[in-house]
Amino acid sequence: MILGIHHINIVVSNLKKAADFFEILGFCVFEEKELSGAWIDKITGLKNVKVRYAALKCSDSPVGIELLQYLNPTGENCTSISKASSVGIRHIAFKVENIEEDTEKLENHGAVLFSPIQTNPCGKKMVYLKGPDGIILELAEF
Repeated sequence: MILGIHHINIVVSNLKKAADFFEILGFCVFEEKELSGAWIDKITGLKNVKVRYAALKCSDSPVGIELLQYLNPTGENCTSISKASSVGIRHIAFKVENIEEDTEKLENHGAVLFSPIQTNPCGKKMVYLKGPDGIILELAEF
């Protein structure tokens, strides 16, 4: 079912400071942009989302780091891990071959979807879901 880990998503309060930290560890920022629109509202289960985004890679690892600073709604420091905008590690993304089949399997085992499967502007199919203990996972097919 799972083909591998694609990226680790970390919501931060200061994107520049966090990116600088990961660069010290050997990661390089290869993409930065702001994200907004209906697709990200639906995928996160939030309204009027506006996010500053930075993607980082380490040359020796296929797993990337995705940093998000939520401008709207603003990120909050809390002990709950069930909101996509909470500061800290929020989800682990898994690359899959058949997102529809895998989503159905996970729903049948108690996973709760944030929304139906979405397709982002780059053509990637994706869905967020809550697993055990409210852990947020992303399935992605591309």
